Order: sequence, then C-alpha cells, then structure tokens
Amino acid sequence: LFYDNNLDGTLPTELGELTGMMYLWLNNNNLEGTLPTQLGALTQLTNMYAPTKGGAQWGRLQVVAMEGGKKP
Repeated sequence: LFYDNNLDGTLPTELGELTGMMYLWLNNNNLEGTLPTQLGALTQLTNMYAPTKGGAQWGRLQVVAMEGGKKP
C-alpha cells in the first residue's frame, strides 16, 4: 500500500516484480506519468486505486472496471 505518502515522480517498473501483491493503492500522492506495463504481471492484484490528480496523465478517464477473467 502506497497511499497518502507524498510520493512523487513516476512509478518504478520494478513494482511489476511484486507478483504476490493483492492491493495497490496509489491515491493521495503526487505521481506523474503513466502506469508501467509491468503492472500486468501482478496476477494476484484484486484492488487498485490510482490517482486522479497530481499530474497523472489520465485524460477524461473516470472509471476502470475489469472483471470476468480467468485466474492463472
């Protein structure tokens, strides 16, 4: 969990190596840039909160919902 830690900059690609992570909460930080594609390796991830302000490039995105996939 990385929420509310005054983190700034971009997310490191190494986050994708934490394959057992189930929760990734990034809100209430000052993150910039895009989500690394390496986050796709987080196959155990069940909950993710991403920033909606603080410089992140989200455009008009308001909701992301993913469901119905097969478990590895």
